[in-house]
Amino acid sequence: MTLTKRVSLILVCILAFIIRIIPSRNFAFPGNDAYIHHDIVMRLATEGLGILSKDPASLLGLKPYAYPPLYHIIGFFLYKIFNSQLIFFILPPILGILSILIFYKIAWEIFEDWEKSILATFLFSMVPSFATKTSVFIPESMGILLFITILYFIVKYAKSMPGYPDIDNFSLGGFFNIFKGNLRYFAMAILVFFIYLLTHRGWVFLVITILIFVLTFLTPSLKKRPIEVSLLFLFVAAGILEFILFAARFQTQPVTILGFAKWMGLIQIIFGLYGAFLLIRSRNPLYRFIILWFIIFAMIGTYSFRFRDPYAAIPLCLMGGYGLSQAIKGLDKVKIPDYRIFKKKLTPYVRLLIVSLFLIIPIAQGSAIAYINVINPTQEQIEVFKWIEKNTSKDSVFLATIDDAYLLIGNTHRRDVLLWKTIYQGMMGNPPTLKEKETSEVEVKTMFTTSQPSEAYYLLEKNNITYIYIRKNMHQQGLGLYLPTDPHFKTL
Repeated sequence: MTLTKRVSLILVCILAFIIRIIPSRNFAFPGNDAYIHHDIVMRLATEGLGILSKDPASLLGLKPYAYPPLYHIIGFFLYKIFNSQLIFFILPPILGILSILIFYKIAWEIFEDWEKSILATFLFSMVPSFATKTSVFIPESMGILLFITILYFIVKYAKSMPGYPDIDNFSLGGFFNIFKGNLRYFAMAILVFFIYLLTHRGWVFLVITILIFVLTFLTPSLKKRPIEVSLLFLFVAAGILEFILFAARFQTQPVTILGFAKWMGLIQIIFGLYGAFLLIRSRNPLYRFIILWFIIFAMIGTYSFRFRDPYAAIPLCLMGGYGLSQAIKGLDKVKIPDYRIFKKKLTPYVRLLIVSLFLIIPIAQGSAIAYINVINPTQEQIEVFKWIEKNTSKDSVFLATIDDAYLLIGNTHRRDVLLWKTIYQGMMGNPPTLKEKETSEVEVKTMFTTSQPSEAYYLLEKNNITYIYIRKNMHQQGLGLYLPTDPHFKTL
């Protein structure tokens, strides 16, 4: 790599790092989840690693609300070594930069062209959902790095297969060439996968991606054995669906088209789709793989945003780098009217302006999402949290809404009902079932909204609740109506 190319990649990384520290500009945790994961690390620091679950299925995230602990253990050791809260703000951007560097290696292996690779890397570095997840102290910031690392080894393995790069060489019996690649890359991928299992449940998306990778090499057989291969496709699709249902715990609310543009990036979508259009007829199996991968994840992403953010953005940006590169080259062939000012030609500057917009828009969008992604407690909340921390016992149990619970637990290190059930119990004890989690949600909602005090009394006692955290705007219904005057409660 020449000096100019190295400098370009370094500039992309520097810019990406700056954007990722924007959310932490006030040393406040961006996003609700960061409060919880920081609190878990601090509990490990004060109570020791012994509080973690001993159940292997929980440690590997094989239960719906189990949380693999490796990320928190790493955070714990870093905190012990440096004894500074800065690690909670610096670690995620560093992991993000490492992901970007490995993504560049993937793009280079696929395209073997510097311009396409650096443009794809730039687009990926500015994907709003990726920038957000690698700005925040959450396990997924490390999970994405491991996902991309395994993907790199898969791409290297694919290129070592006999018959690559012509997909037709994998038709019918040639399909078994997928088992004849360099096993060194396969072994490295397996090794990283075991680390992934202990880090984040994103390995579920990786397994589905690998199934899509294998399916890609069946596509040339579709023309020769349409019925058999179609049935096999349906069988695998049913297997993927069953696997998703088994893994469970995906948010399933439908998402809007505007959500795709917001979280995947407007420019990324435009040039990603253009790149897919240009690559659709290619016989390169890796090109076909990233197209198929994006289509499937984008379709499932309308059902569960976790497939979209940021996993569907990975193939999208690879295609986007190709599409943007071709668009820039095509711009040189477009005849632009010869505008002049004081006899100076403006045509080159018009082209420069257009290309600059292609680059500025992703930067602006990524920066804007990073800037508004900070959830800061108000001054009044800060004072309340300080009071709670000083005047309540550490084993107190609070009733709070899910949104309030993140800030409450993160700032006071106390317990609530719902988050303790879904996160802490899964990491430190026996993970709840989906039914148990749904029951807790219903009970918390009922306690806040019921107009029957006896029902609230029963559920409060059942959940061993010591304190109720309620905001001023919650006094218009349910518990808020009779809380100030009911002798069962004492206002603090």
